[in-house]
Formats: sequence, C-alpha cells, structure tokens
Amino acid sequence: SFFQAALHCPNSGEVHGRLPKPVAENLNPESKGNLKELLLTMLEHEMEMRTFMEKVGRITPWGTYAVMALCVATFAWATAAGGTENTFVLLRFGANYPPLTQGASQWWRLLGATFMHIGFVHLLVNMYSLNVVGPALETFIGNLRYLAIYTLAGLSGSLSSVYFGGGHVSAGASGAIFGLFGASVALGMRHRDKIP
Repeated sequence: SFFQAALHCPNSGEVHGRLPKPVAENLNPESKGNLKELLLTMLEHEMEMRTFMEKVGRITPWGTYAVMALCVATFAWATAAGGTENTFVLLRFGANYPPLTQGASQWWRLLGATFMHIGFVHLLVNMYSLNVVGPALETFIGNLRYLAIYTLAGLSGSLSSVYFGGGHVSAGASGAIFGLFGASVALGMRHRDKIP
C-alpha cells in the first residue's frame, strides 16, 4: 500500500521516498518524525481493517438469506391463496391474533407471524431493512447467534402485540428487525475497540 511504500522507501529509511520531491526537500526533522508517526498509525489501521474484513469474510450470512426467502415464499403462497390483506388468509398463514394466540393457546403464531406480511409495501420495507442490518451483524456474531437474536426479538415483538396491540391482527418481521438493530448498536458499543 502507499503507507508501506512510504515507510519502507529506499532512501535509508527516510519516510519521504515516495513523496513529491518539493515536499520532501522542505520537510524538517520534526516534520519527518510527525509524518512517520502518522504513516505508522494509518498503516496500523489499514492492517486492522484488512484483518477484520478477512475474519468476517469467512462467514456467509445464510441465516439472513434464509429468513428473507421464507418471508417471500410465505407472502407469495398467501397471495396465491387470496391475498395478504385478507384477514382470513392472514390468520390461516399464521398471523398473530390474541383471541387465537392466547385464547386458543396457538402460541406458534408468535413465531409464525414474523414471516407473514400484510401487503407488498410491508414486505418490501422489511426485506430492505433486513438486508441492511442482517448480513453485517450475522458475519460479525455468527449464524447461530444471529438466528437466536432474530428469533428472540421476533417472539418479544409478537408478545408485545398480544398484550399491548389492542386485540388486532398483526404480522411482520418488524419486531425481529428492531431487535437486530438494537443488537448491532449494543455490539458496536461493547466491541468498539475491536471494530476498526
């Protein structure tokens, strides 16, 4: 890189080997020292970034892609069955509805609702948001931890809808996605020294 070339130049270890000649000639010893320190810092950061990217590059975010594929497939199936804005279709495909989820003990709806979406715009916005936060988070924490966070956040969002949603039909991956954003912020703060 430029930083390595500047530090390891042929002129007896001087730091201005690749700098324009007029600039190099006007550097005093103090400036040379400051420049060398700056170049070392920038080189260290470049190496940290390269190591970090190589590490996260080893993990394929298949969890995110699997969730997105399942959401799209569920939406397509429900659309063919009568439309995702039809209440009866939504309930048939696992939408969250307190009288059924809690009243009839159909607790599987807490998770099923996270893969169902009400209308194309709802699906589009959630899949875009998931694609923004999902791959980066998953490559940093690993596939299984990522899916665990997605599941727990989705279940928490569905439970909130049951107890605080006013008894309405609800569906969507929003709760899970908000959980992923929250996890990203928390991990970013906790591991700020490890992320270049």
